[in-house]
Amino acid sequence: MATQAAFNADPWVRREIVTAELDWLGDELCRRTGRPRAAAGTKGDYLHLRGAHRSQEFIEKSPLCTNRTYTKQTGLTADQLRHIAGFDFTPGDTESMIAQSKRLLTAMKAGQLEEVREIYCNVDGDKVVDGWDNVRNVAATSDSSHLWHWHLSLDRRHCADRKLMERILAIALGEPIIEEETDMMTPAQDGALSVAWQATDALLDMQETTDGGTREMKFVREFNQLRRDVTALLKLQAAEAAKPTPIDYDKLAEALLRKVAAASR
Repeated sequence: MATQAAFNADPWVRREIVTAELDWLGDELCRRTGRPRAAAGTKGDYLHLRGAHRSQEFIEKSPLCTNRTYTKQTGLTADQLRHIAGFDFTPGDTESMIAQSKRLLTAMKAGQLEEVREIYCNVDGDKVVDGWDNVRNVAATSDSSHLWHWHLSLDRRHCADRKLMERILAIALGEPIIEEETDMMTPAQDGALSVAWQATDALLDMQETTDGGTREMKFVREFNQLRRDVTALLKLQAAEAAKPTPIDYDKLAEALLRKVAAASR
């Protein structure tokens, strides 16, 4: 067992990095739950000499390390080798511990936290630590300290992933996960719409003659209404960016071209 003095003097300990993103998760989780900042932990003390609370650089090079394989990964960058990958949170009461544990464990098994390699927690308040090895997709367990705090071991490639931290926070607190905007036109879709709009320009000024004078052709009236509907839909989408209205640009272009074809017959 290392002493505090030996731990403090270890150069590999001093090189370890807690990313701003992982630190933010601790700050925000404590703020949102009213817990003291010490309720969230990342970098381990001199009693943590292996695993995700240590950097992989420490695991590989420090004489203090007690297990040189646990939580070790391949293909890391120089910075990622220095990242702390462990995160602990102590909810402070049994009800919150069970609720947060259940949400996180369920999300892990459902494939919503693929960037997390393992979880240890307590989902039912008994004396058995629950957990999941996300690398092998099997149940796991750990020491009894995880009966009152939950632990995540992150993939060391994702310790600086803010979106991951936001997702962990939302899942732990039972809040909806905000997905990124995906309803964007491709260049091909944009081109198809442009062709459709241009093809109708020549028809917009067409009129039909009646006994009462001239008036817009039926096609022009219908097209203008369609254009107003599309404009209103795009405005609604912009106003509700958090819940964008999906638009099928391919079908929209096809519909415009069909109207052009029908009016040209």
